[in-house]
This record gives sequence, structure tokens and C-alpha cells, in this order.
Amino acid sequence: IQYTVDDPYAWLTTTWDQSDENGEKQGMREALFQQVIQHAMVHMASSLQINHVLFEGRDQLPELLKTAISDAMLLPDPKDPTGMRRINLGIHVEKVDLVQARVPTWVQPYFDQVTQARASMVSVQTQAQTEKTAMITQAESQKLTIQGNAEAYQKQVTENAKGEAARFAQVYAQYLRAPEVTRFNVWTDAVRTVAAAANRVMFAEPGQQVTVTIDPPQFDAGQVTPKP
Repeated sequence: IQYTVDDPYAWLTTTWDQSDENGEKQGMREALFQQVIQHAMVHMASSLQINHVLFEGRDQLPELLKTAISDAMLLPDPKDPTGMRRINLGIHVEKVDLVQARVPTWVQPYFDQVTQARASMVSVQTQAQTEKTAMITQAESQKLTIQGNAEAYQKQVTENAKGEAARFAQVYAQYLRAPEVTRFNVWTDAVRTVAAAANRVMFAEPGQQVTVTIDPPQFDAGQVTPKP
């Protein structure tokens, strides 16, 4: 701890050096200063989590200690029953350096177990984060593929519908000009479509040659009966 005495009068009058039975002086001011520092450090460190002292926030610990010690330099006046009045030791804390921060020796084995568990936790979290990123990337790729297929299917269905509509308009125009001929042509197209997909079963005697000819029906104008 680096400090300066910015108020010599307060530093000299707050407490004093006294002599023991052998006449040797005892540094009461320095002892009081050390006690105040220790109390402030213990009070501040005990309010923090162990991870904040040893791992995260370790760099902030010197500044926190400096603030705690500076506040502790203002002692409550025992003569003030309200507890509002403070005694200034006249010290200004310039800097606090963290020399060492470690767990007590008697709890070191248990703390090592906690550290190992913490390392395992970090490893699992890292692996989970990696898997999460991979799954999100895969899902985004599948999403783009599905969207592309859907758009292609939409375009195909739309084009087919437009083609069907155009063909229907063409057939309808032909029907208006020649209803009977158009009706027969539509019927033969339907029969041809059904016959192409139908299963055919043919029976023949052994050694007998059979010739099967399937032709679509032909339009005969003489079979058309004009409507009155």
C-alpha cells in the first residue's frame, strides 16, 4: 500500500506513540493503521465471491481495496453517540498492489476439485456452443434448400396451370366452332391416356401366334347425329 500523510496534524493527534515499561516506544499510529487496513481488506474480500478474487475481476481487486481502505481511514468517533462523526487519520491512499491471492492451505484440495469441475464445465459449454453453431448452420442450409424447392415447385405449378388454362381456352374455341368433333377428340385423348397406363392381359394357346392391334377409335362424321 502506497500512501501519503496529507494531514500531519490529524496523523499526529489522532493517536500517539507510547512507551512500555522498559521505556521503549511502541508505534501506535502504525499499529492502528495496520489494523484498519486488515479490517478493510477482510471486510471487502469477504463480500466477494472467490471467483472474483482469484479469477474474474482479479484486475479490479486493487482498485476495490484502495477504495475500501480509503473509506476505512475515516474512523467513527467513540465520543459521538449518534455514530455520524468521523475521525480522519490524515492519510491519503495512493495505490494498492495485489501481491498474492490464494485459497487457504487447508482447503486447497477441495478447491482443486472445484477448479477441475469448473474446467470440465467450461469444456462442456464450449462443446455445446460448437454443436449449437453447427446445428444452426445446418438448419439454415436446410431452410434455404426447402425454400428453393418450394419456390421451384410454386413456379412449376403456376406454369402448368397457365398451360392448362391456355389449352382449355384453345379447346373451348375449337368446341365453339365444331362441338361434335371437339367432343370426340377430347374423348379419344382421354381414352388414349387411360389405355396407356392400363395393364393388358393377353391369353394365347401354346404354339399359337397371336397378333393384337390396339388402335384408338377414329372419328366418323357419318356417325354424328346433328342436334335439331
